[in-house]
Amino acid sequence: MSSRSAEPARRGLAALLALALAAPAAAAEIPRAKKVIDLDVIPGKLGAVKFRHAAHEAVGWRADRSPITCKDCHHNLEADAPASATEELRCGGCHPPVGEPDRTIRGKRARAMARLKPDGAIDFRTILFHDYCRDCHRKVQDGELRLSHCRLCHERPVGEASAHGRFDAERQPGTALLWLRCPAGQRWSGKRCEGEAATSPPAGAAGACPEGCRLPTRDEFRALLEGCEPAGGACRPCAESPACAGLLGPDRGTYWVAGPAGSPDGTVRLGEGTFGPGAGAAGVRCVQPAP
Repeated sequence: MSSRSAEPARRGLAALLALALAAPAAAAEIPRAKKVIDLDVIPGKLGAVKFRHAAHEAVGWRADRSPITCKDCHHNLEADAPASATEELRCGGCHPPVGEPDRTIRGKRARAMARLKPDGAIDFRTILFHDYCRDCHRKVQDGELRLSHCRLCHERPVGEASAHGRFDAERQPGTALLWLRCPAGQRWSGKRCEGEAATSPPAGAAGACPEGCRLPTRDEFRALLEGCEPAGGACRPCAESPACAGLLGPDRGTYWVAGPAGSPDGTVRLGEGTFGPGAGAAGVRCVQPAP
């Protein structure tokens, strides 16, 4: 090949090299398992919100129309992208769970995922994602990706039953009674009860229930358990009673039962389906009238 004919090829290679050197460094590859994330750290009745990384990579931008980077959401990063795919990027790594006090990390306040109202309901006005996600869409996207309806993110409809009332309680079908999913001392994460269930002597049992809640009566426990014998006799265990297992799981604990005045008057052993006089300490289950 003559030097004259090789000149265009050299110029082409030089141009490609210049483009490669000028191109920004690629962001860290998003692991396949995290390309679509179920944001379920707000344990409510609206279901998890699906966050799709690809959609934000393709059309996301800031107010000045420059592309968004990982740091715009993962604000604990030092650079625009994580150094590796294994770097800790979960919101819960800094932000406390629902209802817990804020944290201070490196001199900055890390808000809780959401605050609770006095009756135990999630205050939707304080949900962290509403600030970082909804408000970003409203202010930055100029109406092109408006989040004008809750259903655009939340798969379940918003109504009285889903937006109000305790997030950690479930209504017993066919009744006007809500059962807290977890015994006193534990917290409902949206998937399971976490922490260690507490036991209480008779004098402190009623006070272990949150504001607006009380101890269940013998008749209310019997309505959860199947196959109960007449005159207050034994029933099937909770694990063998669909209504009880559906609300409380296969619970085998022993809990205080409320008497006519609301104070403890005996216990129920859910693992056996039996009732007894009660002595010493027992666990605490709580109920609340449905709103």
